[in-house]
Amino acid sequence: MSIIDKRIKIVSIDGNIGSGKSTLVSKMKQYHTSSTFVIDFVLEPTSEWDEVVDSSGRTMLNLFYQNQDKYAFPFQMMAFITRYKVLKDSLDKAKQYLIEHPDTVRYIIITERSLYTDKYIFAKMLFDDKKIEQVNYTIYNKWFDVFAQDIPIHKQVYVYTPWSECKSRIDERNRDGESCISNGYLERCEEYHKDMMGEMSLSQDVFKLDGLENIHTHEVFIKWYADLMNYVNM
Repeated sequence: MSIIDKRIKIVSIDGNIGSGKSTLVSKMKQYHTSSTFVIDFVLEPTSEWDEVVDSSGRTMLNLFYQNQDKYAFPFQMMAFITRYKVLKDSLDKAKQYLIEHPDTVRYIIITERSLYTDKYIFAKMLFDDKKIEQVNYTIYNKWFDVFAQDIPIHKQVYVYTPWSECKSRIDERNRDGESCISNGYLERCEEYHKDMMGEMSLSQDVFKLDGLENIHTHEVFIKWYADLMNYVNM
């Protein structure tokens, strides 16, 4: 396990598919300016997922939503290792920055989801639904136990949006590969998010945001941003 400078704080922003996570992280990235602390924003590595295609050109994400029984395990392994890479790169960048700028008060890494999200929500749900076999789940957990300790989560943010609203947003944005997402899958994702946040709240404060509020309005975003920064710097 690597030693992390106490000035570095890793914050995970979680929520269901279509809850507003990406929008929040993207808007924060555009808005943030500070001379006292640095923030590195790590979006979900979906562009790397799109590089994994079959002979017909279908992406792994598309294949997963079309046939979860077949592609659940390889998709979760791909999601894990690509997320680990972008988070490890961000953490290495933070360490180097603090060496070069020793007077920096704090360096914050804000990530859209984390390795813990991958394990305790998506991989666990697929295993419970018997879409990942026991032996494959054992392999997955061994990967997690080795690598996840390198990237702890210090603060947890939960954007809660009811699954029905998430579905409406997914249909409206019409992203490639998401047309196969069912109501049942989103409802299950919501249940597992609630379970994970409940478990995490036993050991740390979970900061909850109401995803039904319109973050595209300036007033709502500024309030979210200010409240979130206060929470992170507690």
